[in-house]
Amino acid sequence: IKKRKSKPIIEFVKYETANRFIKGHVTETNKAYTAGCYTAAFILCRKIIENLLTDIVRRKYPSSKKQNVEIYFDTGRGRTRDFSEILKNLGKRSKDFGADRVLLERIVQQSGQFTNDANNKVHSWYHLVRNKKELDDTNIQDIIDMIVLLERYH
Repeated sequence: IKKRKSKPIIEFVKYETANRFIKGHVTETNKAYTAGCYTAAFILCRKIIENLLTDIVRRKYPSSKKQNVEIYFDTGRGRTRDFSEILKNLGKRSKDFGADRVLLERIVQQSGQFTNDANNKVHSWYHLVRNKKELDDTNIQDIIDMIVLLERYH
C-alpha cells in the first residue's frame, strides 16, 4: 500500500483560543480551504464571525435583561436572530463601545458580506465560491483580528 503524502494545512483563519469548539471550527475552515472546498470554507467563516460577535454581545449586555437577549435572540420565535439582524443591532449600539466605536462599525461593515452572500450560498444551488481569490478577497483574517481587539476590551 502506497502512503499518500498529506498536504500541510493552510492557516487561512488564525484565532487563538482554549475553547475546543471554536478551535474545531477554525481547524475545519482551514482544512476546507486547503482542500479547495471554498464554499464550505466561506460558510464556516461566516459561522465563526457570527458566533464570535454573539459572544461579545453576550458579555457586553448581560442576559438578565430581556432587551439584551433580544439583540441576538428572538425570544418570541425561540431562535437565534439572523446574522444580518445581529449586525444591525450591534451597529445601532456602536456608541456603547466608546473609544472602540469605529472598530465595531468597521467589523459590522466588513462582516456584512457574510450575510446575504452566505445565505445565498447555503440556500441556493446557484451560488458557489469557485476559486481561492473569491474567498481571499473577503479579508476574513482582518475581520477576525478586529474582533480579537474588540474582545480584549468588551
